[in-house]
Amino acid sequence: MSEYGRRDFLKQAGLSALGTAVAWKAMAAGATAADAPIRLALKGVSYTGTWYNGPALPIPQIIDRAKRFGYAAVEIDAKRPQAFPPDLDEGSREEIRKKLAETGVELAAVAAYNNFIEPIQEYFQMNLLVVREQLQLAHELGAKILRVFASWPMVATGKDGFGSQDLTRKWYADRTAHLSRQQRLDLAIGALKELAPRAEECGVTMALQNHPPGIQAYGDVLEILDRVGSPQVKACIDLQNLQKGENVRQAVLDTGSRQVHAHFGGEFRRGQDGRLECFLMNADFPGYVQALLEIGYRGFLSFEFCHRCVQRDAAGNKLSNELAGIDRVDEQIQLARDFMHQVVAEAKAQELRNPTLRPC
Repeated sequence: MSEYGRRDFLKQAGLSALGTAVAWKAMAAGATAADAPIRLALKGVSYTGTWYNGPALPIPQIIDRAKRFGYAAVEIDAKRPQAFPPDLDEGSREEIRKKLAETGVELAAVAAYNNFIEPIQEYFQMNLLVVREQLQLAHELGAKILRVFASWPMVATGKDGFGSQDLTRKWYADRTAHLSRQQRLDLAIGALKELAPRAEECGVTMALQNHPPGIQAYGDVLEILDRVGSPQVKACIDLQNLQKGENVRQAVLDTGSRQVHAHFGGEFRRGQDGRLECFLMNADFPGYVQALLEIGYRGFLSFEFCHRCVQRDAAGNKLSNELAGIDRVDEQIQLARDFMHQVVAEAKAQELRNPTLRPC
């Protein structure tokens, strides 16, 4: 774990090095759902060509990579260049379903890129329309989850031709500066209430992510869920989006059974002792995973490489601001898999050591 070394963990957990190594190996090999309740998914945003110097990959190739790199599932982005609904005819949708069936890779979720906290009325209506199409897409591809935002500043093309949010964050902040917190939440609540019957028709649950801007804390997500009051609207409380000062374990416990999907991000390196660590994000991964186990979470944990992939050496030191190629994304996706297997295995070992952590 990040706050103490492997030897200290083994001492506190009261387990042998062999025991933890066996658990870690079982996780890496892809255990059953009962043995490994938290399964890993690969989020398609990692291969859009937005954050690295290289081409976007089509969905079948992303599914192949998920299979090759040991991920149980994929999460598909419902926007270009991946799965913008009007771009996918029935033949394309059947190709995706067939590829999933052939590889045994599951579809963890479809990811919407929407903005409900939008004061421009026509923009707001456009977002309602696109999410309706994304719900239908999720239904036809066989996904039970559509990840949604309360708001999303969107991505612009930067001066270097790659993705940037520097401009879009400013534009969005200017558009919404006059809205109070309650007005922001009311817009999101109204949209989700309107879409919930359609989600029910499609057999899809909308998982509202605690992603800024617009909402500032996980409590905002829970308030929205309470006020929408629909079983088709649940939560995706992600570790990396928790605000400074928010208690990681309490956030997961407060969400409880409403948590139906989750993500993690970061960049990873292997230390001299062979342990993997996340060097780009100072986050309590062990506490988050232990809390997920405590609430009996059985959903997917989806890895996303969703930031500019600059060139770094093996220790994580930045070599230049130029974007690295797709090979570095491949490497990070494999390290992310091993890192999370490590965290989950050790959390399971801690759970065995402390039975009070087990769900009722």
